[in-house]
Amino acid sequence: MKCIPISFAVLAILLAIPLCNDTLGDTDSDNIVQDRGTPRESASSNSNLIGFRFGLNLATMRTEIVADQNPRAGLNVAFVYFLDRGGIISSVMEFGYSQKGTKVSSAALPAPWAFVGSSGRQLVLEYMEFNALLRSSFPTGRTRPFLLAGLNTGYLLDAKAKLGGSGQSIDVNDFVEDFDLGLLIGGGTDIPIGQIRILIDVRYTFSLSGIEKIGDQTVKNSVFSLSTSLLW
Repeated sequence: MKCIPISFAVLAILLAIPLCNDTLGDTDSDNIVQDRGTPRESASSNSNLIGFRFGLNLATMRTEIVADQNPRAGLNVAFVYFLDRGGIISSVMEFGYSQKGTKVSSAALPAPWAFVGSSGRQLVLEYMEFNALLRSSFPTGRTRPFLLAGLNTGYLLDAKAKLGGSGQSIDVNDFVEDFDLGLLIGGGTDIPIGQIRILIDVRYTFSLSGIEKIGDQTVKNSVFSLSTSLLW
């Protein structure tokens, strides 16, 4: 339950950083105007953009006992709010849905995760997520490479184990924590096309603490993602 206040605290900090940069930029511009005695427009170019992100997850679980896992493919979609203050640092807020879990090829996960333990079984986790991110851009011309880093907060919507070729599913919500607090790092490129901006990025998201409710072994989400965002 501590994830919620931490998320709002980080959100406030992320919102404040670009606003402070913008304020400092305006102050510098005002000083130049006073020194030269001629009007000058602010050097910053403010634009708050909205849009959607969609992509592919390749998810596994990090455990203290290494299991023989294969990445499980899943979807990620989100509403995006991008606060661009015209400087190097900007803020990105994302609210959406993400599929995580793992696919076991042979060895079992640690107890009490043995229900996923035979060949061909999958652990399927569905989350409602909120990402509070900082973006650092590097203007190099028309396209703008960027780096991303920030907080990933997930609320569990459903957890189930798929039992191989039989297609049978077992409800395992009692084994998984409702909240997952993690970090997100990544990078990509920002491509403007007319009034639309297309963002293509690669991300890695990982849990900061275990998502297991019971058992002695720590189990954490570990997800690589390829995403495309459409902003306007």
